[in-house]
Amino acid sequence: MLYLDKADKYKVKIYKPKTNETYFSDVEYKKNLITDYHSAARAIIFCSQFYHIFDKRTKTGTDFVYAKKHIIGARAALIYDKDVSGRQALKYSQAHFDKGYLGDGCGNIELHYLHACEVKDSKLVGALIIYWSGRFVVDATKGGVALDKTHFVQEGMQNAMNRMNAKDYQLEKHSGTYDMIVKTSIFFEAKKDTRGGKHKCTVSLRDDTGGSSISPTSATYRSSAYQDEAKPFKSPYGTGPDDPLNTYADYDGSTTQRLVAAHEQGHASGWDDEYVYYLNGYDPATRYKQYYEGMPYVIDKINLMSNNHATRMRNFWGYVNWLTDYGKTGKPLENMLKGTKFKITFKDLNFQLNKTKYKNIYKSAYNKKNYAITANAKCNLRLYKLGDDEYAHDITNNQVYNGILVVVTYINAKFKRDPAHVIPRLTAIQQRQWLVDFEKRVILMLGNKFRLNCTSDANHDFSNVFLRFMPHYTVNTAHADTHFTLEVTKDNTNSFSTTGSTIKVGSNCDSKKIIRYIYGKTTGTANLAAGDLSKIKDWIAHNDQTGESYSIVAL
Repeated sequence: MLYLDKADKYKVKIYKPKTNETYFSDVEYKKNLITDYHSAARAIIFCSQFYHIFDKRTKTGTDFVYAKKHIIGARAALIYDKDVSGRQALKYSQAHFDKGYLGDGCGNIELHYLHACEVKDSKLVGALIIYWSGRFVVDATKGGVALDKTHFVQEGMQNAMNRMNAKDYQLEKHSGTYDMIVKTSIFFEAKKDTRGGKHKCTVSLRDDTGGSSISPTSATYRSSAYQDEAKPFKSPYGTGPDDPLNTYADYDGSTTQRLVAAHEQGHASGWDDEYVYYLNGYDPATRYKQYYEGMPYVIDKINLMSNNHATRMRNFWGYVNWLTDYGKTGKPLENMLKGTKFKITFKDLNFQLNKTKYKNIYKSAYNKKNYAITANAKCNLRLYKLGDDEYAHDITNNQVYNGILVVVTYINAKFKRDPAHVIPRLTAIQQRQWLVDFEKRVILMLGNKFRLNCTSDANHDFSNVFLRFMPHYTVNTAHADTHFTLEVTKDNTNSFSTTGSTIKVGSNCDSKKIIRYIYGKTTGTANLAAGDLSKIKDWIAHNDQTGESYSIVAL
């Protein structure tokens, strides 16, 4: 049984939650009449169905039977009251991704809008429930035990909900004639084994020697993933130092530990991964294929979908897209929302992506493939729009960004032995270390060093853009997208030569020469400065906009 708690910021809460199954109300239900209820009860979830409680009353009709003790005049809980609610099941599809509702391959939820739950300062307060259900089974073949199920059913789902609802994000009017508030609430239900209706996902539980993963309809969770963990997951489990991000202060000053259950339930809720894959053992050298090109959120230090820590306002944007679409003319919520467009608010932040081009947070607003810095130095440019959320304030000190431009360069590294065969070729471990050292040099020269400032319009959608350089690597594997072939010969020299997009170097070559060539400079070993990146500045000024003026500013 759900209600909005006026005494606690109108948060969506469960009436009389059971001690060990907190997503169930501890209310006796033995007949078609509930006498123990909250005075502001707004909905009941029963066997995966939402029953709405508003202004309707029971009455006589063809299905009314006195002999079954049916009651006239009681508040009616209706399975779908179209006058005060709206709903849609969202399971991943290309269409839902294109509309900006769900991440790629993510999500198996229902969105339920509850209208007019309360009134605050003369504004109606509605609620948007993001609902998921699962059944948990023990996989004894992978070391799972009965206690794992107890942990996830009694604690894991509540822990995940607590983390994902912790910031109490609120939707408010961005534009339109109807001023109202919508409270968001993520709700997970662990189904009982043999009753409670159909579930959306079967979750297998295993020991801690393997990781956790989820698809829309099936998942595997490791034993300890149900609770906060001080250490990053390693195999064998529990080794290594504590995660230094445990003490990193979020925008609101809060700190969190890693909670894998919340990360995986984020996928269940439609959120894509935000970390990158490195070449096997080549951390921090990023591999060729990623979830989406540019991976603009990977440097968001404590975000849940990268490092298993805290939510971000952008995670909820897909739900706002749905609510806005469903409130348009001719749509089911038109009479309730009257075309209102919403923003997400938290503390003093106001997150809104106000153009169709920006609505999918996993797609760049503007992009250019094989952009020519010079005839031989090419890259892919991905410009992502950032809303006013925690990340926009946390990328670098004393700056608030409304965009991030990712410069993606694909490099195929080829390791060769010296022609005379006198010096042994680089071993696999040495190749790995050479490439890791090279990427560290890229980060040292270009990481968190530049931003793009729109000098012609301080209110431009991309007035302050963070500039991120992100090479992607393959080893001895060229592909159609490769921008550079980097041949490294184990000869203990600092030789350096180029032919078009092929760079040939000795194993002791100064990495700065290579980096400079990749970004358009044919000579020198100095660090790249703002003036060396003017071609990138030129692109953002003229790509698909109105010819604004930009400057590159060193941080």
